[in-house]
Amino acid sequence: IIVTGENPAMYESVMGTIPVYAEALYLLADGNNQSPYCGTIDLILPDATEIVDHAFDNAFALKSITLPKVTTVGDGAFYGCTKLQYNTYDNARYLGNAQNPYIALICATSQNITTCAIHMNTKEISDCAFRDCRSLTSIIIPDSVTSIGSEAFGGCKGLTSVTIGNGVKGIGDGAFGTCKGLTSVTIPDSVTSIGEVAFTDCSSLTSVIIENGVESIGREAFWGCKGLTKISIPDSVTSVHQYAFGACTHLSDVTIGEGLIKLGSHAFSECNITNLHIPSQKALQFIVNHYIGIVYDDYNYEEES
Repeated sequence: IIVTGENPAMYESVMGTIPVYAEALYLLADGNNQSPYCGTIDLILPDATEIVDHAFDNAFALKSITLPKVTTVGDGAFYGCTKLQYNTYDNARYLGNAQNPYIALICATSQNITTCAIHMNTKEISDCAFRDCRSLTSIIIPDSVTSIGSEAFGGCKGLTSVTIGNGVKGIGDGAFGTCKGLTSVTIPDSVTSIGEVAFTDCSSLTSVIIENGVESIGREAFWGCKGLTKISIPDSVTSVHQYAFGACTHLSDVTIGEGLIKLGSHAFSECNITNLHIPSQKALQFIVNHYIGIVYDDYNYEEES
């Protein structure tokens, strides 16, 4: 940790004893500038790879932060950092370093934005970055992005078009929850996990393409997607968790790939399935085991608790 700014020696003495996670910098200053460490600081985290949830809550003294290796920024990591200077690009605020000022997209400049072009060098979209930006209508996530944080686009009810880049590996919990205007989405083969409630209550969603590469579909991931009529689960998927497609009341056509070994309870509850396609004997055997209770010795069956 490298600290500069007003009275850096005093900051360094404190930082030497405080780990850089939840509320680590809270002691450095307070809202009334009563702390002996008040003023401003410039912080460099040369080796940190993750900033956890609420790591710098109310760190009023924090003026700038450099993140050479950070790939994950948690929910509210910089909440209350009123002096923090962001890098701004097309309606979004970023943190990074001299080589790439746009590593992490932290938040929108306003909840009232209607457009945003995510920078082509961005690695991560942080938790809640665009939450409740209800006037945002479309978004293109470039291939440089590897992670979409929890609730990153949650509550963006005006969002009708989303393009997820081929570099994304994980879609966080509630990432697109309650995006009621969203009509279609393609999950590229780079993604391995779809988080819990990732697309829950996207009631206008009529087309979901899950490419071969996804391994896990989280709890309630597509719950309440009432416009969805057809879904094909690729062979790469091993786990479909509880209520994953629950309350998809118009879902009638389901194809299950041969890789499935865990099917959560009520995964397709309140659906109207009339066509169930099970292309392999292995997958059929699993469905029989799960719903009828016949256990075959040569099949590794695992029921979700």
